[in-house]
Amino acid sequence: MPWDTSRKFTSLCICSFILIRQVTLVEVLVFNLVQDVINSYVIVGKSMEEVLCIYYTTEMLYMLETLHDVGIIHGDFKPDDLLVRYSRDDLSEDGFEDRTGSWGDQGLCLVDWGKGIDLHLFPDDTEFEGDCRTSGFRCIQMQENKPWRFQVDTYGLCVIVHLMLHNSYMEIEKKATSDGGYIYLPKKPFKR
Repeated sequence: MPWDTSRKFTSLCICSFILIRQVTLVEVLVFNLVQDVINSYVIVGKSMEEVLCIYYTTEMLYMLETLHDVGIIHGDFKPDDLLVRYSRDDLSEDGFEDRTGSWGDQGLCLVDWGKGIDLHLFPDDTEFEGDCRTSGFRCIQMQENKPWRFQVDTYGLCVIVHLMLHNSYMEIEKKATSDGGYIYLPKKPFKR
C-alpha cells in the first residue's frame, strides 16, 4: 500500500500487519476515537453536523473499499476502532480532493485487527459463519445464521453512520416487498 493509504490502517504506536505484510510507525499524538466525537454530541443533546458526518462516511467508505479490494475483512468495524487524525497545519481547500498537503494527515485511522481476515488464506468465494457477538454490530447474515463475507464491515459502517446522525444504534426491520421478497430498513427514518 502506498504511504498515504497506509496511514488509514495503523495502530496507535506500532503495528505489524501480517495480513498486509508491512510494519508502519506512527507518531503518537493525542487521538480521539469516532466514538468520543459521537459522545461529545450526545452530552450536549445534539447530533453531529451532516457535513462532518459526510466527511467521516467518505473516509470510512474509502477505507472499506481499499481493504476489500485487497481481500481483507476487518471484522470489527465500529466507532471505537476508528481514531480521528488531526492535521498539525491549518486546513485549506488546497489538497482536499487528492488528500495532499495538510489533508494527508487529516482523517480517520482504523485500528484493532484482532478479528481481521485475510481472504488470500482461504479458497476463492469462501464465506464465513458465526457471530461477532458485538451488540448492535451483528450484520443481518449473523442475525439470521447465514454465511457472510464483507457484510460484517459494511453493516458496521451503516451502524456508525446511524450513530452519527441519530445518537443511537441502528435497529432494523424486515419488510415485505411487492415482488414477494423482502428488504431490511432502519426503524428510525432518515433525516431530511
